[in-house]
Amino acid sequence: MRARGALLAAAVLLGCSVAGPETEVKEALARLAPLEVAAGGGATVALARVSFSDVAVSMDGARALVVAVVEADGRVRLAGGAPALAYVGREAFAMERCAGARWCLSGSALAGLRGVVAALAAAPRARDARVVAWQVRVERDGAEAGEDYEATEGGAPRRLRARRALARAGAAWRLLPPP
Repeated sequence: MRARGALLAAAVLLGCSVAGPETEVKEALARLAPLEVAAGGGATVALARVSFSDVAVSMDGARALVVAVVEADGRVRLAGGAPALAYVGREAFAMERCAGARWCLSGSALAGLRGVVAALAAAPRARDARVVAWQVRVERDGAEAGEDYEATEGGAPRRLRARRALARAGAAWRLLPPP
């Protein structure tokens, strides 16, 4: 009977073990999807799948500073459509302590993704063009986006593809002129 009580006490203690902040942050990132972030310009990114790899965490007081490679799939909700989105990029962001999940993204998290999507959503297009999908890759100071869209040519709808290059302009992103 005494041995059984000791085993039960050991199991309770193991279940209550305290993980360090780095471990807690990584666990919170693993449970993050689905996720929504406002991109600006009326665009909202709804990520159904998001994964974080090559994660580095450092503490800045009560905040966790995170650098990670982010891979995600989802949709961008904007006026006139909801194009599919595939994304990969290295992001630097902060996480803050929160109830329930222990760690939550700060309001400015995933700035590369949000900035590129905002620039793409605001990009000029032909009047009859409708964006169907974006494939986005963000590097440190530049980004590339494949853009699948439908346009009417001669009365018949056609599916077309464009490649867009972007550059970081301070905290925002701007489209570069085509080569």
